[in-house]
Amino acid sequence: MTKKKVFISVGTLLVISIILILNTKRVMTSYEYPEKMPEDFNFIVKLNSNEYCINTYDNTFSKSINWDKDTIINYKISNLEKNRVYQLIKEYNIIKYPNYFTPSTHVIVNPSFDYYFKSTFDSINVEIDWEFNTESKEKEAKLLKDFLYRIFDNILKEEDIKNLPETKRVSF
Repeated sequence: MTKKKVFISVGTLLVISIILILNTKRVMTSYEYPEKMPEDFNFIVKLNSNEYCINTYDNTFSKSINWDKDTIINYKISNLEKNRVYQLIKEYNIIKYPNYFTPSTHVIVNPSFDYYFKSTFDSINVEIDWEFNTESKEKEAKLLKDFLYRIFDNILKEEDIKNLPETKRVSF
């Protein structure tokens, strides 16, 4: 191999490595969460392929009525409820999950739902996008799904939310 070909090969590998490093989130395994909910705390949670979505960045709640129609209302979550969600983040140590979550042991399930979580707290952005059509009985997958559903526990019981139109989507 000529020096020029070696140089081009090494250069190409270096560029690919840099791109991969820049596009990969470093997963934090430990983090000292502030005891009190930070002032900048906000989140978005989407369940069941956007059947429900809470967005505290812009104070909205959306519910999917059918596959191509959503009802979106102005919805400001109470500070008490927001603090409860922050405590759940700490309890489940959400910062340890990668941006694109696919359990190491999973089965492809079709149809199945995808899940999404984004949060900002203490100037840190956390984003978790659970790959569509994967289900798992792995501990970390069960914990993440439990965390996401627990966020909605109280919110779905509120009158404003209960009064939204019924969904016509078929859930499996």
